[in-house]
Amino acid sequence: MSENHNQNTPSGEPVFRLIHFRTEWSGACQIVAMMIDNLVDSYRGRVVFQTTDIEREASMAAAYGITDVPTVLLLKGSEVVAHSVGSISRHELIDKIEMSLREN
Repeated sequence: MSENHNQNTPSGEPVFRLIHFRTEWSGACQIVAMMIDNLVDSYRGRVVFQTTDIEREASMAAAYGITDVPTVLLLKGSEVVAHSVGSISRHELIDKIEMSLREN
């Protein structure tokens, strides 16, 4: 799990944080993880990517009310600005990120 919770841009603005809640045994989680891995470089400096295994980090999953995987949350500061539960296409994920970046 990445511990980049409070990362800011050079101007002091909070960076968006995408948290992928997953399990090791879920095929859908593995597919979403591969998509996310391919987006990291494209959003460097604007989005911090974090993966959390809900079986190892049950308290974090509980804090966000996560009951199903894969779940993707996009946060600005501590506010959830977009989310997805279940399988998501690469196009849908990019749309959520781009829309959040534009609106926030």
